[in-house]
Amino acid sequence: THVQLVDCGADVLLVTTDENCYGGSVEDLRAVKAAFADVPEDDRPPIVAKDIYIHPLQIAQAVDAGADGVLLMASLVRCVD
Repeated sequence: THVQLVDCGADVLLVTTDENCYGGSVEDLRAVKAAFADVPEDDRPPIVAKDIYIHPLQIAQAVDAGADGVLLMASLVRCVD
């Protein structure tokens, strides 16, 4: 479980939220956040959502579900001049 990962020294908890590619869900993210509800933020690693983000609303949804951050794949980000 995620609690065991923290006990073993995990620096970050990466939670997959994409159903199609990773088999995860936003509910998984909420469950991980709930598992650490009694732990102060300074005493647990950040909870990071992993998904294929194609719209800024997805990032807002991840934060709303409890993510401390999101994983962005820089190789997939297009720079616009």
